[in-house]
Amino acid sequence: GDQVKMAGHGKKDIKKAEQHEKNVSLAGAKAFSENLHAIMARAIFEKKNIVDCVIVIDLCHAPLSIELKRTNDFLVDCKKNSEENFSHTKRIVERNKSNGALTCACNSLGIYGDTDEAGNSATSVLLKTFPSVHAPHGSWTACQKQMKDDMPEDFAIYYENIDLREEFLEEMMSGY
Repeated sequence: GDQVKMAGHGKKDIKKAEQHEKNVSLAGAKAFSENLHAIMARAIFEKKNIVDCVIVIDLCHAPLSIELKRTNDFLVDCKKNSEENFSHTKRIVERNKSNGALTCACNSLGIYGDTDEAGNSATSVLLKTFPSVHAPHGSWTACQKQMKDDMPEDFAIYYENIDLREEFLEEMMSGY
């Protein structure tokens, strides 16, 4: 994986990091595919264009959580929290958005059990791209539109009532 930076580490550490990245990538892909309907429903109810969002999948806790952040908000947070990775992240996110692809940011615990200055477990973020060619109906935007068009009229309550929306979306999420 090209997202692994392992300067000054031995071959065993590099292999461990590469395996960790592969595991996070697989877990992120599984979480995305098993929760695609809930992700799309969230975008619809929050009146967000799915392609203008980064899907943040938090693999650090069970059950996992999935949040949609507008691209600009995600990049502002990224610049604040990870200045050294910002240009790479911005390039990937903007490329995906312009290509109609989705970006998932998979948060996971670091592989060495490190902690930050506050004593919290260190985390890492792996970006995953889901090209539009894999989307139902030929594009993620079309997929979102079709799902919105197919929704029963009584789902309108989920646009305004946040508590009901969150309860509904939680029920849609696959059990991890």
